[in-house]
Amino acid sequence: MLAALGVALSGLPAWGFDGARQISKSYLNPENFFDIQSFSFSKRENDRWYEAENGWRAAGGSLGLDLLYMLLEVKLRHPISESWSVGFEATQEEFYEIKPFRYLIEIEWQPQEWVGLSFVGMPEYDKRHGDGGGRVTFGSRPWNYVRLHRILHDVYYNEKNFYDHSTYDDHPVEKVWEGALRWEQWRLRTKISEVRPFIQRFPADQLTFTASAVDSLLVLDWQQSPDQLIGVTGKSFDIHKAREAPNTSVREDNRRQRLRYDSLNLYVLQPLTADWHGTFGVRWDHFRNELRDLLDGQDSEDFELWTLGGYGELQQSTSPTTAWEYGLYVGNIRKTVDHLPASKDDLRERKTEIKLRVNWLVEQPEQQGSLRFISSWDIDSLSFDSFLGLWDGGSIIYQRTF
Repeated sequence: MLAALGVALSGLPAWGFDGARQISKSYLNPENFFDIQSFSFSKRENDRWYEAENGWRAAGGSLGLDLLYMLLEVKLRHPISESWSVGFEATQEEFYEIKPFRYLIEIEWQPQEWVGLSFVGMPEYDKRHGDGGGRVTFGSRPWNYVRLHRILHDVYYNEKNFYDHSTYDDHPVEKVWEGALRWEQWRLRTKISEVRPFIQRFPADQLTFTASAVDSLLVLDWQQSPDQLIGVTGKSFDIHKAREAPNTSVREDNRRQRLRYDSLNLYVLQPLTADWHGTFGVRWDHFRNELRDLLDGQDSEDFELWTLGGYGELQQSTSPTTAWEYGLYVGNIRKTVDHLPASKDDLRERKTEIKLRVNWLVEQPEQQGSLRFISSWDIDSLSFDSFLGLWDGGSIIYQRTF
């Protein structure tokens, strides 16, 4: 099943190119995907988030001494009349590079209950960077619908760029297809997006920037009850970027890069007793950063982080509004950095990682809001000299839907 889903997802065009124009090396630590799993929202929280029309949530946690995993999502929708509504949405997730903040404002008209036509855009003070486009939706969200949208990024860049003489050959265009199906006990959600290849030219700096991206998301669940299900979540992206300035010696402006990521998460949710609930799963992550130095090749490298492990998460309710949660994550990790110049030493690291998570949860009785204080412990680095040597970081995550 893992192999079949991996093949299926690797061919799909989850996070696409979103304005990050830097090209840099990757500094992920071997255990970082276990960190991300322990900092993430639970499956039940993700389902509540998806089915709500309004909400905001934030999650984050340490990925090392210098880097922080961050997830911020906001979605708001207000009906103006029976056929008109206004919405706002924003999503930002950072774990491998710095991402600019982006959002969308939507004005939707529903001439019929089963169809919606929308204008979507991101206005900016600097009109060069304003985005605009349209959406069409068939069906009724959050289930049994199909939605297509097309967004033009930096729509007026060439016409309103009085700062320099940079231009686009073709504006970045993002195409997104998403849909969801609920049939008896089955739940399916999918999203595929593509940013077609584009070229941006900066004559003053003798620089050309090119980029393209495809990404996908797939969630398939068999749900026997709200607290009992079996499912799989798959994510994938493939991003190409290049900064080329052959007449300059700035190394950061003479690089090409390909970023690839594939992830599968198989999970089972099962109530154990009246006060105990368990989540058990297997997770596979594969991240690659192929970076090429166009000056002399001295900075060229292939970075790869591969993780396969199992996890168990137990929730113990102590009152209608509070609970203790315990998580254990165990798996095999491989991290490699291949430097293309023979004069540099390559990195080969393979290890077994064991991580423990303990956290306290405060939740509203209606389950519309939750606040979690998380502590994680690096069990495979067990030190008898100092108990604090086990400490691996902490996190606070919050979700509110309404």
